[in-house]
Amino acid sequence: MENINNITYKNDLQKNIDCNLAGIDLVLLSTLVSITLSQDLTINQINILSDFLQSVGENLSIIATSRDICENEN
Repeated sequence: MENINNITYKNDLQKNIDCNLAGIDLVLLSTLVSITLSQDLTINQINILSDFLQSVGENLSIIATSRDICENEN
């Protein structure tokens, strides 16, 4: 029984490590994309792009929430 608990713990630990690294990779990627996109833009253009991307993110969140609600109801 101790062996099974140890394996479960290791699997859970590996999953947490994988998820944390995936999050770190996304943060690094978004930083690199932001720097690259903003290099030749004016402050006003950066603000407009920022507002646009924020709006896209909010709309994606609404879509994800709606899909989750629909899938859980069925």
